[in-house]
Formats: sequence, structure tokens, C-alpha cells
Amino acid sequence: MSVKSFILGGIAGYVLGARAGRDRYEQIVKLSSGVWNSKPVRCGVTKAQDAAASAVDSVKGRVKHSNADDEAIDIPAVDF
Repeated sequence: MSVKSFILGGIAGYVLGARAGRDRYEQIVKLSSGVWNSKPVRCGVTKAQDAAASAVDSVKGRVKHSNADDEAIDIPAVDF
């Protein structure tokens, strides 16, 4: 996708959204909130978070970073 088509798509989306008005915006927010908070989606999010945490744990301690003095330093683990 080129930058030009991305920008044109963004402009078209903005114009169409502005024409739809506040009521349509509220409908979209309500629908998307309902989908995001549904049980299957929340279950999928939890599984993705668990998988990411597992991946971080599996590589934690094996990753080293060299600074300007060429001393190896440990990169701290990130908790999700």
C-alpha cells in the first residue's frame, strides 16, 4: 500500500465519518465496546497475553545488549 492511497483512505474515512454524525458515532462506539467486552474476545486477549508472557519468560536472561564500553548488560524483563 502506498502512502498516497493510505492518506486518501484516511481522508475519505474522515469525510464519511463527519457526514454520519454523532449518532452514528455513538452506535459504532456501543457496538465496538460490546464486541471488545464479549466473552470470546476477552478469552482470546487473555490467551494472547499469556502467550506473550510465556515468550518473554523463555527468552529472559538469554538476551544481552552491549553498551558503548562493550560490557554486556542484562535487559530487564517486562511484566505484562
